[in-house]
Amino acid sequence: MGGTPPDLNKGLSEIEATLKDSPTLEKLQEAANRLQALARDYERTQGHAPLAADAGSTLQSRLADKLLETRGRILAKLAAGAHTAEEWRTAQRHADTWLALYPDAPAFREQVLQLWTRHGERQVADGAWSEAVRTLRRIDDEFAQSPAADGLRKALRARAEELAKEARGLPDDQAVRKLQEAAALWPSLPELRDDLARRKKQWHVLLVAVRQLPESLSPATATTDSEKRCLDLLFENLVRPRASASLGSYYEPELARSLPMASGLQRRFDLGRRAYWSDGERVTSADVRHTAQLLSQSGAATAWRDLYEVPRFEGDPFRLTFTQRQGVWDPLEPLSFKVLPQQVKGKPLTRADEPEFAKAPVGSGPYVYAGRKPEGQRVYAVVKANPYFERDLAIREVRLFAWSDPAKDLGQPTPHLVLDLGAKQVESVRKAGFSDIRSLANRRVYFLAVNHRLPALANLDLRRALAHGIDRAKLLADHFQGSGPVAKRSHPLNGPFPSGSWASCPPPRVPEDALQPELARSFAKKAAKDLGTLRLSLKFPADAPGVKEACAALAEQLAKVFADVGATLELKLEPLDAPRLGAALRDHQFELAYQHWDYSNDHYWLWPLFDPHPDALRPGGSNYLGYDGDAKLQSLFRAALSQRHFPAVRDLHHALHAHLYERMPLIPLWQLPTHVAVHPSLQTGDLDPMSIFSNIAEWKLAN
Repeated sequence: MGGTPPDLNKGLSEIEATLKDSPTLEKLQEAANRLQALARDYERTQGHAPLAADAGSTLQSRLADKLLETRGRILAKLAAGAHTAEEWRTAQRHADTWLALYPDAPAFREQVLQLWTRHGERQVADGAWSEAVRTLRRIDDEFAQSPAADGLRKALRARAEELAKEARGLPDDQAVRKLQEAAALWPSLPELRDDLARRKKQWHVLLVAVRQLPESLSPATATTDSEKRCLDLLFENLVRPRASASLGSYYEPELARSLPMASGLQRRFDLGRRAYWSDGERVTSADVRHTAQLLSQSGAATAWRDLYEVPRFEGDPFRLTFTQRQGVWDPLEPLSFKVLPQQVKGKPLTRADEPEFAKAPVGSGPYVYAGRKPEGQRVYAVVKANPYFERDLAIREVRLFAWSDPAKDLGQPTPHLVLDLGAKQVESVRKAGFSDIRSLANRRVYFLAVNHRLPALANLDLRRALAHGIDRAKLLADHFQGSGPVAKRSHPLNGPFPSGSWASCPPPRVPEDALQPELARSFAKKAAKDLGTLRLSLKFPADAPGVKEACAALAEQLAKVFADVGATLELKLEPLDAPRLGAALRDHQFELAYQHWDYSNDHYWLWPLFDPHPDALRPGGSNYLGYDGDAKLQSLFRAALSQRHFPAVRDLHHALHAHLYERMPLIPLWQLPTHVAVHPSLQTGDLDPMSIFSNIAEWKLAN
C-alpha cells in the first residue's frame, strides 16, 4: 500500500524532542498517549497488523521502541514519587498492565522488578508484613529468585526469626500466635513448623515397620520395596500416575501446574512456582530438563529416549516442551518420572545413580532423609518434614524400622503401619492388636527371571518345560494364600499381564492355566537330549514371606518333571538379601531369579524389560533378561506403543501375550495382594499398594 505520510514522521520526531531532557510525569504520560495515537494512525494508513506484529518497518520500530521506553520512564517516576497507598496502587496497576504487553522486554521487566522491590521494602518499613510477603511472592513468581529482592527476603526472615525467638519464653497459647505470625512470613525457617506443631500439641511421629531399612534413596538406584516407597517421601513427579476403583488409571499434576497442553506430538508443561529443593533452591524447568537428559543416558530407561526427545528449554524458568518421536498409546507414562536437582551442594549432578546422592538425597518432596537413629532396641531410618515443602504436614517425622516376627518386633512402641506382611502372617498381626488389615489388589506380577545370556537358558524347550511344569495353584495355596478372603486375591499367571486384565489374552488362544504336565515332559525330554544333565541356580529374596518354601517346592516339582522322562534337573537355591539380589540382576550374575514387575497403572507398560537397545542390555540396563533377537516381539511392541485406538491396542497386547506364551522369555508365576496393617490412630484414606506414601500429606495421626 502507500508510503508513510510525512506528518507521522514529523509527529514522532516532535515527541522524541520533548523527551530528551527530564520531562515531568505529566509530560511522559502525554507523550505516551500521543505515541499510541501515532501507532493507530500508522496501522490505518499502512493496513498493517497490530503494532508489535510488524518489526520490519523503521517507523514502526521507532514507535514501538519509544512507547516502551516512555512507559518505563513513567514507571520509574511513579515509583520514585509513591508515598501513599493510592500512589503505590496506581504504579502497580500500570506495571501489571504493561508487563503483560512486554513479557520479553528485559529492560522494562527490570524496571517492574525495581518497582515491586521498592514497594516491598516500603511495606517492611511501614510494618505491613503480610503485604510484603505477597509482594515477595509476586516477585519470585515472575522473576524466579532475583537477587534484587534479597534485601526484602532478609528483612522478612529476620522478622520471622525475631518472632520465633520471642515465642521461646511464652506460654503455649501466646507462643502459638507468635509462631503462626512467623510462619506466615518465612515458613521455611528451620524447626519453625515443628516448634509450632509441638506447641499446639500436634507434633506427630509415624512409626512404620518394614522388612528392611532403606539403603539407597535415589530413583535410579532404589531396589527394595522400602527404598522405592521412600522415594514418594523425598521426591516429586512431573505428573503422577494414579489408580482408583471408581476412576481407573489417570494422571494428576505434581510439580507441573496442570496436565500438559498438547499440540500434535508436543506436550508443554508449566511448572508450579512454589516448589523448592530440600536445600532451599528453587525447582525450575532446568532441573526437569536435566533429569530428562539423565534418563536419556540411563540404561534402565532407554525406552524413554526412544519415545521422547530431551525437552526444549527456551529461557522461561517455569516452562518447557517435550516432543514425542512418535505417537504413543500412553504419552504421559514416560513423563511420570521423579525429578532430580540439576545441582547438589553447588556441584552438578552428573549421574542419576550417583552413590553419594543416594546416601544423602536432595528432593522436593514432603520429607528429607535424616539418616539412621538407634533408640532402645530398634534402629530407625528417619525422614523429617521438609521445611521448604509448601504444604503443612500433620505428620512431622516418619521413622522406619525392620521387622520379621510379629510377636517379637511389633511391640512397644507399637507401629502405626506394618508393611510387607505375608498372607500367613495376617492372623498373627491381627492378634498383635491390628484390627485394620487391608489386602490390596495390586499391579505387581511375579515370575522367574531367565538369563538368556547362558546357552542352556537360551534353549526354548528348556524354558517351556520349566513354564509348563510348575503347579502354581498348589504353590500359592501352600505358601502364600492364607485363608478366607485373603486367598481370593492371589492368582496364578500364564503370562506377564495381570490375571483378568484387558491386556491378558483370553483362552483358547492362551490357555488359562500354564500348567501342562504332558507338554512339560515332552519339552523336558527334548531339552535333556540337547543339554544333558542340567544344574541351575535359583536366586530369591531371603526375607520375603513364603518365598523360600515356595522356591524349594517349585524345585521339587520341576525335578520330578525331568525325572519322569529319565533326565536330571537340579535347582540350587540361593537366598540373598535384597541389595545382593538387586546387584546380581543388575550385573547379570544369575541363572534363574524370583523377580517381579510393577506396572504403575493399568496401561501395562512392559517395553523396558525387553528393550533391545545396547544400553538396555548392558549391566544396569532395563533388559537384564538379555532377551534379544526376537523380531516379531519387537514388531508387536512397537506397533502397540504407536497405536492410539484402544481396540487395536488391546488386540496387539493379546498378540504379545500369545507370543510370550509360546517363547517363554520369562516364566510367569503369580499375582499376590499387598497386605498392610493400619493402627486405629492413623487415618490414611485409600492406599495405593504400589505407592503407599503417595498421599501422606493428607494422612492424620491422632494423639
